[in-house]
Amino acid sequence: MQTYLEQPLSSAEVKARAKEGRLTVVIAVTLTNLTNCNGIDGLNEMADESILGFGRPASLQDLSFKVKGAIPDRDLVLIEVDADASDYLNEMEECDE
Repeated sequence: MQTYLEQPLSSAEVKARAKEGRLTVVIAVTLTNLTNCNGIDGLNEMADESILGFGRPASLQDLSFKVKGAIPDRDLVLIEVDADASDYLNEMEECDE
């Protein structure tokens, strides 16, 4: 079974997982949320919240999505998100200074 994020990543986890500023993770989205997300902007927002959590000072950019599977008994669609995390990482470095 494909593994996916069950909770948002910490800043340290984003930094550790990002390769040359790019971050690739799999998130799980309910089919209901997926169909009600209001297009790509809503999907971008859902991905940001799933990966970074609420209220982060910066967001992910240049997101792309691939369906990786499903967990039918939980009504979940597994989506691989590839994103530019450079702005987020830069913002975190500024906060650390």
